Formats: sequence, C-alpha cells, structure tokens
Amino acid sequence: MATIKILISRLLAILLWLISLILGLVNIDFFYQIIVSVFARFWPTRYWAATLTANVSVIILAIAFIAFLILTSEFHYKHAGEPASWKLFAQTIGAELVIPVAAFFII
Repeated sequence: MATIKILISRLLAILLWLISLILGLVNIDFFYQIIVSVFARFWPTRYWAATLTANVSVIILAIAFIAFLILTSEFHYKHAGEPASWKLFAQTIGAELVIPVAAFFII
C-alpha cells in the first residue's frame, strides 16, 4: 500500500514538473510579446530596438529557464513526494502564472 502512494506521488510530481516546464516555455513567448507590444505602444518607430530588446531578453530568459529547470529537477528527484517538493511546485507554478496574467492586461 505504501508503494502505491509513493508511485502516485512520484507520478503526480512528474506531471506537475511537466506542467511547470510547459508554462515556462509559454512564458518566454508571452514575455517576448509583452516587450514588443510595449515598444509598439510607446515607441512605434523603433522597430529595431523592440526586436533587439525582445530577442536579447528571450536569450537571457531561455538561459535562466534552463538553469532553473536543472536545479528544480534535481531537487524534485531527491525530494519527490515530500512537503518541500510540493511547496516548491506551488511557488513555481504560482510565479509562472503571473506572466500570462500580466500579458492578458498588457497585450
């Protein structure tokens, strides 16, 4: 019975990790769109600055996302099913939902 609980908690942890992975990738696109729309609204003639800023920010966010992915993957692998892992999932997904909500109001 305990092994079934452990298996279910690990499968749920994998599912939540995949959700946070997909949300992170979608957030990079949302962030790109936010930057371009802000530039278009305030500096419509500065297309080159908008694309440069957006492209550089995507590269920086992609590097940060890869680092975050590696660190959290290692943590969840070691602590799957523990309260610290669930707390990190809640904080991660909560923080990742901020950008789509902001994009909804900005874009």
